[in-house]
Amino acid sequence: MILLVQRGSFHLQPVDFEGSRKESIAEANLPVLNAPVKKSSHIKSYLKRTTIGFTLSANLAYLRDSGKVNNMYFISDSHKVVYIRILKCASTSMLKEFLPLVDERLNVKHLSATQIDAVGYYVHRNVLKGSCLAYTKFALVRNPFHRIVSAYLDLFDPKATTFSYASYWFGILKREMTFKDFIKTISKVPPSLLGPHFIPQWSVLKKTSFLKDILIYRIEKDMESLLVFLSQYNVLLPNENKHHIEYDFRSYYDAETFALVSDMYREDVVAFGYQADCVALEEYISAL
Repeated sequence: MILLVQRGSFHLQPVDFEGSRKESIAEANLPVLNAPVKKSSHIKSYLKRTTIGFTLSANLAYLRDSGKVNNMYFISDSHKVVYIRILKCASTSMLKEFLPLVDERLNVKHLSATQIDAVGYYVHRNVLKGSCLAYTKFALVRNPFHRIVSAYLDLFDPKATTFSYASYWFGILKREMTFKDFIKTISKVPPSLLGPHFIPQWSVLKKTSFLKDILIYRIEKDMESLLVFLSQYNVLLPNENKHHIEYDFRSYYDAETFALVSDMYREDVVAFGYQADCVALEEYISAL
């Protein structure tokens, strides 16, 4: 609550996420994908166009859906396999290659990252049920210390046309934030309410009662095994750097941010075997 009072606002500029997604879909020329039409009353539509109405609507919707918004299941009934998407874990590259398994008419190689995410928004499911529960399920995870730096560089890119987290929790995140300020801010948010780009990876997977049945691949350590697994579905995973720049994620850390990130992602470190990476980063920081 203190964080909302100190950093939040009721007057955030409305952002038409739905319109942007539909525009991306139209540009991709994918007639197979029919985005659902959400009907709103004239009064509701008007209120959403006001700063206060948009701010309240966006945050109430996130609070209402926070329990399922991070559940992104991409289901291939033809191959009986489910990709559990965790953002900032090579997920856009993986999704681009996996979409044709979801629907063969989505076998479009020219899609941009924005278009892939827009398509993914409409074809994913938040719940697995019925025969899907017996399908092979897999997920990609990443060194949490690297993942959060990648999320920062992606979300706070000054060249981006929009800031997708502008309305997140009444605007507590600002586009001009430094990495340190970003970490200090999200470290005060309850883990269950963190956004999909920085929620702990373990939190996404533990929501499923069949966690033991999920094949988990670390993109830095298990690539060979992952490629073997994907080959049975004739799927490749290209190595793409979304930022188009080389960077050393370690350079973003100091003792304070390391301590905060270590605490936020403690379960990720232990569950996915990143203890040695954690120690190495701490030693790197100590040597500065």
